[in-house]
Amino acid sequence: MSKQRAPNSCGWADMARIDAMFKNPEKYSAELDSLKRCVSRATLSGWRNAIEGKKYVYLSKHMHVSPTHVREIVRFTDDEKDRKVWIDHCETEKLTLKDLHQELLAAKIATREKNYPAPVIHRSDAVKFIGTIKDRSVDLLLTDPPYSTDVEDIEVFAGWLPEALKKLKATGRAYVFIGAYPKEIAAYLSAAMPTQLLVWSYNNTLGPAPSKEYKLNWQAILYFQGENSEPLDCPVMNEQFAAREISAPDGRHGDGRWHAWEKPIGLAEAFIRHSTKETDSVLDPFCGTGTFALAAAKLGRLVMACEKDPEMLEISKKRGCDVKQLAA
Repeated sequence: MSKQRAPNSCGWADMARIDAMFKNPEKYSAELDSLKRCVSRATLSGWRNAIEGKKYVYLSKHMHVSPTHVREIVRFTDDEKDRKVWIDHCETEKLTLKDLHQELLAAKIATREKNYPAPVIHRSDAVKFIGTIKDRSVDLLLTDPPYSTDVEDIEVFAGWLPEALKKLKATGRAYVFIGAYPKEIAAYLSAAMPTQLLVWSYNNTLGPAPSKEYKLNWQAILYFQGENSEPLDCPVMNEQFAAREISAPDGRHGDGRWHAWEKPIGLAEAFIRHSTKETDSVLDPFCGTGTFALAAAKLGRLVMACEKDPEMLEISKKRGCDVKQLAA
């Protein structure tokens, strides 16, 4: 008797999967009950999600954590002993799903084979750190300072920029990410006039839109070019566009999303490749969770970075950075 395809659902490979389940009723009894009820109308993805969900519910009953926690741990490791360690850790530390996801990402990064040394981030105020650096000694300034929404007086705060630009060589460049707020842009333009204003836009993290204004889905980048700088190294033509659309980190891929205003590491790598060569120095006085420092280290550049926020520094350590106190 020939096999018949389930109506409105799946193909032969999928039917073979279902046949295998029916041949092992002891192992798949609960899943089979679901399949029997929905075989005429459910999609294969629906079946698989139901089966996977039941598996996590079953495991969670024996491990005393939620099915969603179990799902993340099972997807992270195939080793039963390792899973048990993570389950015990969840129970002991009372981890939320978000906390667990971040710790799994950190473990993934820590065990990943690296061919570059961990970048050092100094625990220091930005202005103090900039003051320790010799003038005309830095090849690239690449940084993402706090936005005007996070500082008391953006006009006063923007005074850090002229001091940082003094550290650039005549061949150097700078990329400074700032918010898309008129007052913030005006404050920085008053502090130091850039060569160009670049734009980074994204369409994947839109929240509720204001009723009387347009929703901001872009950020400005102040681009400074030294008087003796060499041509940009942009082998891919669209990498030289002044406006670049790249998805913001959102936790669904790559190394996840570590904080609200994190920048795409791919964009950081592009700017570093455009403007520097291996062993060149990259300065980031507002290092945050270490995105730009990690990108620079990965590309073989000398990292000069600092951050004062303890929470940010803890995250940067999880991501593979080496945090040290700035020497007096």
